[in-house]
Amino acid sequence: MVGWETVLVVLAALFVGAMLPVLLQLYVTLASVRKELRKSSKHATRVFDEAHETLVQASALVKHISSHKEDFSQLAHSVNEVTRMVNQLKSTITIASAAGAAIGPAVQAFVKSMHDCSAEQCEEQSSDGDSEKKGEHHEQLRETSVRC
Repeated sequence: MVGWETVLVVLAALFVGAMLPVLLQLYVTLASVRKELRKSSKHATRVFDEAHETLVQASALVKHISSHKEDFSQLAHSVNEVTRMVNQLKSTITIASAAGAAIGPAVQAFVKSMHDCSAEQCEEQSSDGDSEKKGEHHEQLRETSVRC
């Protein structure tokens, strides 16, 4: 053998020696990838079937909603009207409560002054000495008090 043939044989041996572990590891890796792909393909098929079913249902829902969009429009309009009426009632109640708060003390003062005036008139009539008028006035005073 010539020198260069020896060099070629040595280089081929080194290449094969270095490539054998790499090729063996590549084979093991590809075998495990194939095994995982077979397992995941079963799961992927099920996932794709479920995704397809979900899309079909979503499509049917969209068609149903589009066919009843007028009903939804009427519902939204009705809800808007109810909201407007409730807000109007709220503002009416606010105004009425403010008016009641303002008028209440005035009414109370009026009733109290009427009651006090009736008591003063009763005292004046009792000082006149007319017991008949005094009894009638006491009766009127009681009726006024009961009404208040």
